[in-house]
Amino acid sequence: MKKIDYKHIFIVFTTVLLSVILTIYAFVDFNNSFQDYEVKDMQKRLKNAASNNAQQVMQQIKIRINALDNLAKLLSEENLNNNQISTLLNLLRESTTYENIIYSAMDGKAIDANNNTYNIADNEYFKRAKTEKLIISKIIKLSEYPYNDVQIISMPVNRNGNIIGVVLGIVSVHQLTSEIATQYTDSNYIQIIDSTGNYISLTNQDSNAKIHKNIWEEFQEYEFIENNVYQISSDILNYRSGYLEFSYNNKSSISYYTPLGIENWYIFSTTYKKNIDDYISIITNYVYKLFALILISFLLELFLFLYLNKRSNKALVKAHQETRKNEELLEIAIAESNNIYFEYNQNEKTIVFKGKLPYFQNEDILYNVPNSMLDKNVLNENSWEDCQNLFEEIKENPSVSKNMKFIIDKKEYWYKVTLKNLYTKNNEIINTIGLMQNIDEQYQQKLALEEKAHIQEKLIANALMTCKINLKQQIVEDIDGVNLDNPMKYSEYLKKYILDKIVDNDHKAIFSNISLSYLQKEYNAGKDMIETTFKMKFNGEAIWVSCIYYILSKENQENLYAMMILSDINEQKCKELQLTQLAERDGLTGLLNAETMKKKVNDHLLSTQSLDNFNILILLDLDNFKAVNDTFGHLYGDNVLKDVANVLSKNFRSEDFVARLGGDEFVVMLIGVNNLTDVESVYQELVKDLNIIYTKDNKTVKISASLGIAIAPIHGNTFNELYEKADLMLYEIKRNSKCGYKVYDLI
Repeated sequence: MKKIDYKHIFIVFTTVLLSVILTIYAFVDFNNSFQDYEVKDMQKRLKNAASNNAQQVMQQIKIRINALDNLAKLLSEENLNNNQISTLLNLLRESTTYENIIYSAMDGKAIDANNNTYNIADNEYFKRAKTEKLIISKIIKLSEYPYNDVQIISMPVNRNGNIIGVVLGIVSVHQLTSEIATQYTDSNYIQIIDSTGNYISLTNQDSNAKIHKNIWEEFQEYEFIENNVYQISSDILNYRSGYLEFSYNNKSSISYYTPLGIENWYIFSTTYKKNIDDYISIITNYVYKLFALILISFLLELFLFLYLNKRSNKALVKAHQETRKNEELLEIAIAESNNIYFEYNQNEKTIVFKGKLPYFQNEDILYNVPNSMLDKNVLNENSWEDCQNLFEEIKENPSVSKNMKFIIDKKEYWYKVTLKNLYTKNNEIINTIGLMQNIDEQYQQKLALEEKAHIQEKLIANALMTCKINLKQQIVEDIDGVNLDNPMKYSEYLKKYILDKIVDNDHKAIFSNISLSYLQKEYNAGKDMIETTFKMKFNGEAIWVSCIYYILSKENQENLYAMMILSDINEQKCKELQLTQLAERDGLTGLLNAETMKKKVNDHLLSTQSLDNFNILILLDLDNFKAVNDTFGHLYGDNVLKDVANVLSKNFRSEDFVARLGGDEFVVMLIGVNNLTDVESVYQELVKDLNIIYTKDNKTVKISASLGIAIAPIHGNTFNELYEKADLMLYEIKRNSKCGYKVYDLI
């Protein structure tokens, strides 16, 4: 009879007992940890809700500020009557969330988007708005307008450095409330308070808010579990965020508060703790049931394990030997490669890296695969589904590969990830090996080619004309998608379809950019797309076009083709030219502005240094212009400046530069003067034409012009050098006689 192994029985019994004790402890610890986790998770969600709503409110305020800023700039550039201003205000109101928008001149005369007029000269807020760049008010009540409990955003309107008025945007508290997220249940709500604790808005019909108008009054009825009134008050005074837990009417709640970023306002995000307690109770019941099932299952598995242990030992030893052979082969492959290799345990969902570690991993083992890869933020969200499918499909397939986009130092790269199962002779999986290969360069090239083909198709679909060119034979084989039976020489095609139709451009310069030699040169330099723009006649109309050449190379270099696509860009180009012109012009007179004048003069002087002729800078200042403004007003003065601009435009050639530097100061550059004596009559005629008398309401003011003159290259070769000397002469004229001119050094 076989002797009973009491030692073995004792070990088994002890192991079972310890396992039961540890399982009980684990479930109790889980229950406690789960409660702590749920509370912290709820605090985190409350924090996110408050922060998201705060960001949403601040985003809306930025949108409103930008809208007012654009309105202020438009009003500063245009002289509009009340009806035009009201229409402009109404258009802005309809495109924003303002309840109303008001424009007021500096004397307090105001008009709103409804064409109502007011006088707000004595309003304290208006007085402040006239002196500050931007004001965002607290929640206030306005007696001048039919609004209560509103916020006002104001911004001054500047013209030539002077404030000429103020624009005011009015936002109701109702609108502010509607901008708070509304995805809350009866047990979750949002509160916003001002710097004194008064409620501004709520996201639900909170009963406390109906009773109390101030949060500090409401706090008096709370029984605080975590935090207290003094700490909360200190946090708010110091712009800090925090949590509080309290009980009110036998209900426990958790709340998170944080600054909103407006006038010391705070936002509170609150939920009832009963939701957490109910959820934890449900989970606890499931845990106990699970514990019982696990205990029973454990005992059954233990006895089954003892029974099968002897039978499986031999099979395990054999499988281990086969696995070791595979591992040795894998280690050899790893040593000879720069790729990343790993082993994947499908049951434990772990990856063990062999040799080189990936950029996102500091340890050999990666747990909870594939979820941990997403938690580490190493995958582009569009590759997450492929990653999940990869680890699911390997369960049923010998090998699986997926192309996925990984994030490295905030940049994204394509990798090919391959999983392969290793089997025993009984077709059982004993191991899964994996390989990560960087295929970013190849994949990006593929995407670039696809994108290029898509762009070409789109351009061809909207093209005015296309042609396919054989660069080696210098012939056109295809026009507008139709193959030519008799190919045309490329030079003939250019002359017939392009060069003869070019307008207002240098034919020679354009031809050099679309010649075969230029295309070949650019292609040899690594470019496969060459573009030039010019103006040409098409269907009897002069339009701007884009001429793009795509080089289509073949494996055999002798078969090199180019696809030419001619597209209509007239609308876009005209807008660009219009914007460029607006940026270069003075807003009042339409002449060049100071910055543009300085650049044009310097560029011209630099490009003409080798020529023998002269360039003359005339600095002009009006005499007695202040009397015009003092007698007739600034609007009348603006019209006088426009008259002066018209005189200058008529007296000088189109190639000369004419600009207003600011105020009543103008400057002219005479281009390419051959004889200095001949221009004396130009100075005299200009002084004569600007000797003008203005009369209004039986009042008369006479203006004239004083000129200071410097000559390039005699007196300088830059704008600043010429301006300095012309200014000295201008001062000399103004000090002595006015209404005259003086040339530097030629006295």
